[in-house]
Amino acid sequence: MRKKILLFLISMTIFLTGCFSYSDLNRAYFSTLEIVDIEEDVNAALYGECFASDRGNSEQGGIVTRIVLKGKGRSPNEAFLNLQGTATYPIRYDITRAIGFTERMARNGIEEDLDFIERAQNLTNKVFIFICEADPVDLLNTQMEDEKFIGIWLEDLFVFQKKQSRVYSIRANEYLNERLKGDRISIIPTIDIVKMPTENRLDITGAAVMKDNIMIAKLEKDEIPIYKILCDKEKKLKGTLDTVYPDTGTRIALTVHFSKIKEKLEYINDELTLIYDIKLRCNIQSVVGELELLDSDVRNGVIKAAEETFSKRCEDFFKKFQDKGIDILNVKLMLQRKYPDMEFKDDIVKSVRIKINTSVKIDGSQNITNTLQ
Repeated sequence: MRKKILLFLISMTIFLTGCFSYSDLNRAYFSTLEIVDIEEDVNAALYGECFASDRGNSEQGGIVTRIVLKGKGRSPNEAFLNLQGTATYPIRYDITRAIGFTERMARNGIEEDLDFIERAQNLTNKVFIFICEADPVDLLNTQMEDEKFIGIWLEDLFVFQKKQSRVYSIRANEYLNERLKGDRISIIPTIDIVKMPTENRLDITGAAVMKDNIMIAKLEKDEIPIYKILCDKEKKLKGTLDTVYPDTGTRIALTVHFSKIKEKLEYINDELTLIYDIKLRCNIQSVVGELELLDSDVRNGVIKAAEETFSKRCEDFFKKFQDKGIDILNVKLMLQRKYPDMEFKDDIVKSVRIKINTSVKIDGSQNITNTLQ
């Protein structure tokens, strides 16, 4: 019996580790955000947002201090080490929320930095990544009333707003996989500073189109919903679809609350056709002008106008990037999966025809029946 107890105590000592003590917390910085930049005199500049905690021993709780550091070097690893040297205590990267790359860094290429992130033992690959369009110093100096740590604010945005049609998010491990598929095209959200009535805030301004880890183009903010639907990135997308009733010119806004997509690739007589069957379920959000929505002919006219509007937006979106030779919908990957034994030209995307079949269903009443007085 004593042997069993002794073995149990030894195993507890070996395999179980305790959490941070107050002393540990008071002697460490915790990284919440990292931004990588490139400067004229160095190959890499690394900005870090950290918090330092003073737990204390009183019942009133501790104090959390925000600290911003910078390290420069000939490589990301050297910048990382120099950044560590500017801190009083060791920096822990276990809770890093997001990693950003400046736009000039993205257009120059982020492969070396991604390799560093992938190999780092103390950094999780599930951090969110983004492209910083603002000057990193200005972004890190942005003070928002609802959250003083920008890394935590960005993570909350990417997690809790991801179903919004114009919000796009991607984690480092997802990007590391996507960049190796098909024509090696992936997108990363772009973040910039926007001026609000009482303060400056951060916002998603679109998405950087990446190929071979280099930024080659950009999706505008209103193009993100098209990309998310066509790539089936989000099942229950929340967004709006604006259309015009042709007979009267009345503008109608529809709220999209469900989307379902079925894609098909046809290769017949050396002609490649990409077909999308898209079903949207919507509610009428607003009508600018007069329209008799209870009339079945008017209602059908609204549905037809919405279907034509959405189909055209999808076709224009694809053609915009097709003309630039960018395989934005990863057609090459579809071909590799459907025709694994065939060889196609590198610029096969330029010869693809796209066909969008949109079906819109409007749910709910088309008339306001009662309100509380």
